[in-house]
Amino acid sequence: MIGYIQVIWSSLILQLKRQRANKFFWFMVTVQPMIFATVGFILFQGSEEENFLLYVVLGVGMMSIWSMSLFASGISILIERFLGTLEVLFGSPAPFEFVMLGKGLANACFGLIGLGVAILYSWAVLHIPLQLASPGFFFCALLLTIFSLTCLGVILATFFTLARAVQAFVNLLEYPIIILSGLMFPLSLLPQWTYPFSMILSPTWGIQALRKAALGNTEGIWLDIGAICILSLVYLVIAYILVHKMDSHARKTGQLVYY
Repeated sequence: MIGYIQVIWSSLILQLKRQRANKFFWFMVTVQPMIFATVGFILFQGSEEENFLLYVVLGVGMMSIWSMSLFASGISILIERFLGTLEVLFGSPAPFEFVMLGKGLANACFGLIGLGVAILYSWAVLHIPLQLASPGFFFCALLLTIFSLTCLGVILATFFTLARAVQAFVNLLEYPIIILSGLMFPLSLLPQWTYPFSMILSPTWGIQALRKAALGNTEGIWLDIGAICILSLVYLVIAYILVHKMDSHARKTGQLVYY
């Protein structure tokens, strides 16, 4: 167990160092949240709903975390394949799923910068009053959501390992998840047939818990937190199964590093 924790930690630190040197990732967690926050402010500043701007700000922050989890999961695999280190990483004694778990944690944690930027920019520039009525629930929900997104990132990274057009899939997946999770607007605006898809996405429950904690409306928040935990476990099981299926497929075909 200690060895697995060391693998996760080493992978996390290395991924953070790579992200720190990547200007594109810095753009995603600094400039992009400010753009989205400004657009949301312009679109919804006339809303009659109380605290709707806070609703938008937290959604923008979660969008940053999700975008980092998605893009970094895809791009990290793409970089490993381009550098010729993917097969070395795959064949190393350290389990591939634990390496990707460390990378995923680093990606989600780096996305926290985007959440901070969205909150500070909205408070200092857009003059949106911000509050945390229940900080304990807020940070608990935030940490669980980050872990859940990490588990989801491992599933995607497993898929990206076998995919060839990684960048195309990354671009395809970003906004549908944002829409289905209700990060920028209520799920009630979506068609009813989309609700089952929204319910199996942890960001849906995560953003609900964060908004309830921020506004002090903790009714039903334990249901949201419980759903995040259950979905995280489901994601872990799916990731474990997919990694071993991918392992078998890659060893049979020998096409792991083909573009």
